[in-house]
Amino acid sequence: MKSSILIKIAILCLLIPLLNCSKSEIDPVTGKKKRFEPNVRERVNTKDGIIFSNKGNNAGTFDFATSNPLWRASLKVIEFMPLSSASYSGGIITTDWYSGSANTPEELKITIRFLSDELNINSINVTSYKRVCNNSMSCTVGKGSLEVSKKIKEKIIEEARKISIEQSRKKK
Repeated sequence: MKSSILIKIAILCLLIPLLNCSKSEIDPVTGKKKRFEPNVRERVNTKDGIIFSNKGNNAGTFDFATSNPLWRASLKVIEFMPLSSASYSGGIITTDWYSGSANTPEELKITIRFLSDELNINSINVTSYKRVCNNSMSCTVGKGSLEVSKKIKEKIIEEARKISIEQSRKKK
């Protein structure tokens, strides 16, 4: 009895995905059914072609990190520190713990958050963290100095301005 119910459930689970194989969807603008174009080349050339389409406003164009002065300046300012993660689309750079020398118990970690693409002091947020480890390998972690964060932010803005001026000269 139980095995026949399990077999029926398994068959049902296999059939459900097959029932939803529609080749069209509703267009949210017009409310009419859109036909799915099976030919990839034709699909790319349509208005909805995201990757290579030249139609529409800015369709298929992307701003890369190399064109953003704030991003480039941030990486240049903290290039001496190992990166833990960097996500241009997520708008964040995080360094790994860094110590200037092996004899120091203090380590520093920096997080840079991008709030805007504009070259402005309010476009980025720099946070520093400090970790102090003693000989028994117990560590304490806390917020770093506001002065350190402020100095790094100022250096990033200064470097971004230089990069921006250089980019505008190259365009002329």
